[in-house]
Amino acid sequence: MIAGELGDVKQEIVYVGDVLNVAARLEEYAKREKLGLVVSDELLARLELPPGFVAEPRGHIEVRGRHAGLAVSHVSRARTAPVLGADRAGAEPPLSR
Repeated sequence: MIAGELGDVKQEIVYVGDVLNVAARLEEYAKREKLGLVVSDELLARLELPPGFVAEPRGHIEVRGRHAGLAVSHVSRARTAPVLGADRAGAEPPLSR
């Protein structure tokens, strides 16, 4: 990632780089597909999901500026018995903050 000042009159700090490009594309994909958390499979391979969470492979997405697609997964709470107070049976409980 590279950061620098840009502009003559009104200077702003601008960040560029592959990490930011990939993050932006993952965010776009998650919004379009109405998913909460989408991560690359490369990241998923490096971490251990907390108990109660699952990863659902979603295939490859195209990332502008990259030659190859990016394998991604949707991470969510595991589906369990109905949650007390949920609007419908099988609803995911809200993520704690």
